[in-house]
Amino acid sequence: MEKLEAINDSVFVLRDPKESSVGGINISDGAQVGSLYGTIASIGECSFAEIGDRVHIPHYGVMDVEVNGQIYAMFKQDRLFFVNGECVNKYAMIRKCENDHIRDESGDIALYMTEKHIEWTQWVEVLGIAEDCETLNNRYIGMFCVAPENDEKLARIGNTKDFCLHESLIHFLTED
Repeated sequence: MEKLEAINDSVFVLRDPKESSVGGINISDGAQVGSLYGTIASIGECSFAEIGDRVHIPHYGVMDVEVNGQIYAMFKQDRLFFVNGECVNKYAMIRKCENDHIRDESGDIALYMTEKHIEWTQWVEVLGIAEDCETLNNRYIGMFCVAPENDEKLARIGNTKDFCLHESLIHFLTED
């Protein structure tokens, strides 16, 4: 029997079983992908996660390995951003804002948009801050900033509207 042991800054996460349906719709075997969630099975020295923690598996820099019939996601610890339902590793939890309607200069709705035509913006609201952030703190919760459209340090949390964004990508915050 092989033993799985992470060294240096590696982490091995036992992936949850693949989802065979989402929202009541069955997914064919060929279209199923590895779960985005799992449990840490082995981790090198780490200050914000330990064996047994539930984590979100990052989108980038992950390699799947099979050991004793189990599928593990292997990646570097600096890719961890969401552990036990909280942001870690200098990440902030954010939610992308929506353009709800077209408004005039006074802020009144000038043209109502149907739900299918509401667009997402690059503006995001800060929902939470990791404890180890160096430039952000809890007083920034509820403020807004611009997030990149796509970056390896911007990751969606499962199938929700929430994301984790590394603090290095937040250049300014505003209350409006």
